[in-house]
Amino acid sequence: MKRYRVAFLAEAYDDILASYEWGMLNWGEELAQKWLEDLYDIIYSILEISPLGCPVAPDNNEWESEVRMLVFLRYRILFTVLESEEVIIVRVSGPFTKRVDN
Repeated sequence: MKRYRVAFLAEAYDDILASYEWGMLNWGEELAQKWLEDLYDIIYSILEISPLGCPVAPDNNEWESEVRMLVFLRYRILFTVLESEEVIIVRVSGPFTKRVDN
């Protein structure tokens, strides 16, 4: 079975950190940590195996290359798939992250 390599842009890590910090303040450490683990679990379990099964993002035309999305709870994980079988997470947008701008 073909497996894709998953990598994150710095902006995506910043988005995740902002949401995690919000969760620490509002849910507490245990629930914020669970959210973070679940987020990474969904990213790796789906995007390493079938990223092309995820839909093209509705705002795809705002990006230079095709951007797809994976939805996790109230978050959109925006990514691009390279011909080298690499998935690049470009942003993770949610209610507690900054507006996603390319």
